[in-house]
Amino acid sequence: MTKDEIRKLYKILIKDLHPDTNDGKRDDEERMTEVVWAWDQIRNSKRFDD
Repeated sequence: MTKDEIRKLYKILIKDLHPDTNDGKRDDEERMTEVVWAWDQIRNSKRFDD
């Protein structure tokens, strides 16, 4: 996957899981936390230089 593809998927997942876009439902909060953690790991990776 390219950097842009990863970023696009991240944005789609966050938009889908965020309570503000789900009528305040917090059911997916744990999954969203995992997605944010994974994004931070990828973004901070030496192989993901901008």
